[in-house]
Amino acid sequence: TRREETDSIYLKEEEITEMYQLRDLPSEKHQIVRDVFVAACYMGLRFSDYTSLNLAKIVNNRLEVIQKKTGKKVTLPIHPLVKEIFTKYSYRLPKIPNNNEFNRLIKEVGALMPSMQVEFSKQITYERERIVITKPKFQWLQGHCPRRSLVTNEFLKGTDVPTIMSISGHKSYKNFLRYIKASGEEHAEKLEKI
Repeated sequence: TRREETDSIYLKEEEITEMYQLRDLPSEKHQIVRDVFVAACYMGLRFSDYTSLNLAKIVNNRLEVIQKKTGKKVTLPIHPLVKEIFTKYSYRLPKIPNNNEFNRLIKEVGALMPSMQVEFSKQITYERERIVITKPKFQWLQGHCPRRSLVTNEFLKGTDVPTIMSISGHKSYKNFLRYIKASGEEHAEKLEKI
């Protein structure tokens, strides 16, 4: 089957920090979802993997995960912010809501962020017609955004592609490229730095 290219969002590192610094969230569930989402933005895992982490497998500030979808083992360095979140939960993540509820709650968290109030347009094919849907950015948040966030942020920082692919577990370069969601402006900035 053909795969359609989509204009999906990712979170820049400033947005991830802004999300983590939100206070007075509506409920404990919102806080758990926010914390897990933020940690996932630095791990690049799929929803099925980051919601079932065994934190006892952390050795020398690295976590080994066998990805459920591919069976591939990846070794993830633990970012300081991720370590802070894991410490907050005494290295035992609480029960995480199912995918639908998780997506609903993370949108509610995103709605509290000033940076997520901007419009974001997404092209999709609907009944064989190409249409554009525009909504506030927070309404596009979902459980797969952290994976795109890690890949795009590391790419923009200049991390080499084989290293990013080894962390994300991508087997093919073609599939990997779908996760880079940098804008033309961000690509230009990267080239200027080089």
